[in-house]
Amino acid sequence: MYTLICSQCGNKFQLEKLYRNGRTTCSNECRTTLRRSTTQEKYGVDNVSKSKEIKNAKINTFIENYGVTHYFLTDTFKTRRDNTVEEKYGVTHHSKSNKIKIKKKNTMLEKYGVENPSQFEEFREKRLQTHINRFGVTHSAYIGKSAESIELLKNFEKLKELNSTMSLVEICREYKISYTSLAEKFKEHNEKPCRHRCSLLERDIREYVSSLYNGNIEFGNRSILNGKEIDIFLPELNIGIECNGAYWHGELRGRQKYYHLSKMILAESKGIKLMQIWDHEWIMQQPTIKDMLHNILTSFAKREIPFPKITPRDKRIVYEQMGKMLVETTEPSCLYIKNYLDLSVTEIIGADRVWDCGNDIWQL
Repeated sequence: MYTLICSQCGNKFQLEKLYRNGRTTCSNECRTTLRRSTTQEKYGVDNVSKSKEIKNAKINTFIENYGVTHYFLTDTFKTRRDNTVEEKYGVTHHSKSNKIKIKKKNTMLEKYGVENPSQFEEFREKRLQTHINRFGVTHSAYIGKSAESIELLKNFEKLKELNSTMSLVEICREYKISYTSLAEKFKEHNEKPCRHRCSLLERDIREYVSSLYNGNIEFGNRSILNGKEIDIFLPELNIGIECNGAYWHGELRGRQKYYHLSKMILAESKGIKLMQIWDHEWIMQQPTIKDMLHNILTSFAKREIPFPKITPRDKRIVYEQMGKMLVETTEPSCLYIKNYLDLSVTEIIGADRVWDCGNDIWQL
């Protein structure tokens, strides 16, 4: 037996055999402490893997040898890994193996008494501190969020109150919160969010109309057109606005060819001017549609503008004078043309009257 003195703590320890450049410490703890102090002196860090110099050297070596920044990115490694896992467990990835899953659960139960790390109180506390130290927040869902958004995520009652009038998508856009974060909050409280049947198109038009008009606005009115819905109705002006998505309002989804035309005629018979706005028009001609709505609402608030009955002949004359071509369509829509030159009024707001010319429907 040989008696040596530990180079780290100074305590004596014994070895049965001496080796050149052999052990100089009495325990693993002293050896780890010595290694860290040596690395700190050489590279300024307590572990070589943290050194930028070592990292760059490793990357350069991998690039020279394999053409990638790390060995596990090579096709050789991926193939060997997949073959080994498939030979051992019969699956392409170890996480899919029931044997591995059971082994992981048993290991967690033996070490911590729980099946999942997130069920372990010490782990949750460590994760909390990591989030605070790195990002200044207590949960990953709060990273990059404003103080207002974080407070909203913490206040579930406020979330429920907002959800009574807004969809989750609308709340996400308003408060800059991810949909997943909101959905998880409702799941945590075993609550199902309210699903509002309002498309993004209708929501955008609602917001724009509300910004222009201070009078009474009704949404989803079914009491006027014999059960048929008017998306946005202004009862004081007798104006209705339909927000139509081409997919859901098309013939492929069961709509009859002249469904929207018949709806406009029914509305007109009840003294309501019904305007049809399609999603492709809102996307491609939004400034024009907004200009039309702005003129309708602001002009009606000041005075009532007459809407003359225009014949197909009048319409052709207008197009000839404006140098435009007639456009054929099978669906009525709201297109805005200003200054109708030789007609009886110089400004017609929202001229979307539809003329039935044989089998075709023409529009301005």
